[in-house]
This record gives sequence, C-alpha cells and structure tokens, in this order.
Amino acid sequence: MDQETIRLIVVALGAVIASLSAQLIAGAFSSQNTAATIAATREAAEAQREADRDTEHDRWLRDRKVVAYANFMSQLKEIDLLIQDTHKFPEMANDEKLSELLAKLTSDELMLLIPKKVESGIMDIIFAVRAMIAVTLQHPAGEERLAAYEAAAQNFATQYNALRTCIRKDLGAED
Repeated sequence: MDQETIRLIVVALGAVIASLSAQLIAGAFSSQNTAATIAATREAAEAQREADRDTEHDRWLRDRKVVAYANFMSQLKEIDLLIQDTHKFPEMANDEKLSELLAKLTSDELMLLIPKKVESGIMDIIFAVRAMIAVTLQHPAGEERLAAYEAAAQNFATQYNALRTCIRKDLGAED
C-alpha cells in the first residue's frame, strides 16, 4: 500500500470517527432534552390536573351554596309572609309554625358551606325576623304596635338587602 492510500484510509477513518462522535454527542444531548421535555410535560399535566380539580371543586361548592341559599331564601320568604299575615290577622297567629320555620331556617348544610360574612348576615336577619315576630305577637293592637312593626319590618328589609348582597358576592354574581 502506498502512502497516498494509507493517508486516504486514515482521513476516512478520522471522518468516520468524528462523525460517530458527533452523533453520539448529539444523541446524548437529544436524550437529555427528551428527558427534560418529558419531565416538563409531566409536571404541566399534573399542574393542569390540580387546576382542573380545584376548578371542579369550586364549581361543586358554588352549586351546593346556590341550593342552600335558595332554600334559605325560600324559607325566609315563607316566614315573612306568615309574619305579615299574623300582623294583619292576629287571630291567625301560629307560634308553632313560626318556631318550626325558624328552626329549619339555618340548615346544617347551609351553616357548613357559608363564609363568616354571610353567616353574620344570616344571624342579623334571624334577629330581625324574631323582632318582627315579637312585635306581632306581644304588642297590643294599635298605633304603637303598628309603629313598632313598621320599624321591625324596615330593619328586616335592610338586613335582607345586606344579606342578598353578601350572598351575591359569595357566589360571584355581583352587579
């Protein structure tokens, strides 16, 4: 073999070795990049699952609150109508029915789901309802009773509007 052939073989082997080395290095970097991409994708998927769980839980909680609030407001309206009837027609007073409705007003589910601010509003409205009941059942008929009832009814309306605002804020349905 002459010198020229040996030189060509050495150059060719050097090129093959350089090419293989470059491919091995590129493969190593590619492998690291692939592993990093897989890990990042896995982390992103886990973060998305967590976000979806949180969103789903928030929706579930809001739906439960809507039902509890709707039941509360419905019962509150029933109590208000009964108090108004009792005020207009004292002979129809039904203390037992009012007591039963008041007892059902704050269900355990409602009290477990609501934030403190709404709970405070509910307690305020219950006191306002009790004040209306007290005026209706304890004051003798006349101007004094009418004035006391009007004041209690006005307080009830104020507390009702404040509670409605709190509930709307809690549900994210602000105007």
